[in-house]
Amino acid sequence: MSWITLQQADICTSLEQLTVSDGTHLSADQTRAVVFVKLLELATSAGTPRLAVLRFLIDALNANCVPRLPASDVDAPALVGLADALMAGAGVSLAGEHLTQALATAGLQPPGLTAAERAAMCSGSAPSVALAALAVARCRSLVPLADGVAALSCEVRCHGRRENHVATSRC
Repeated sequence: MSWITLQQADICTSLEQLTVSDGTHLSADQTRAVVFVKLLELATSAGTPRLAVLRFLIDALNANCVPRLPASDVDAPALVGLADALMAGAGVSLAGEHLTQALATAGLQPPGLTAAERAAMCSGSAPSVALAALAVARCRSLVPLADGVAALSCEVRCHGRRENHVATSRC
């Protein structure tokens, strides 16, 4: 019983990490996931942006120097925040310092965006896809727990049948 309680507590902690960090901004994991999914969207789109834009996103992820993105029920605010960061380093980093300063410390320079690149950056569903992927990844721990509960339920059911002298060859 204590193993199940411990597992449920771990799952609840993991699910709480999916919520926004302060109610107004995405958490660090969520922000990094959004940037990664947007990078994938851009790299595989028909109107692929300049290599400098893709390289900047990769380098910013590797340096853990990504902008703090607003949390919202819709995707647009996070995508606009990411586009603003690419244009001129506008915004605040996850560490809380001005993004321009954080990028300079990491040796990164925002590449700026053309009008077409900004339109591509501000469209899409990267935040929704990223948060869904995080939810699925974190909920994987529910499968062993559900399997354990099902096994215990079967054991209780089978044990109850044996105590009642029910003649069964299989549970």
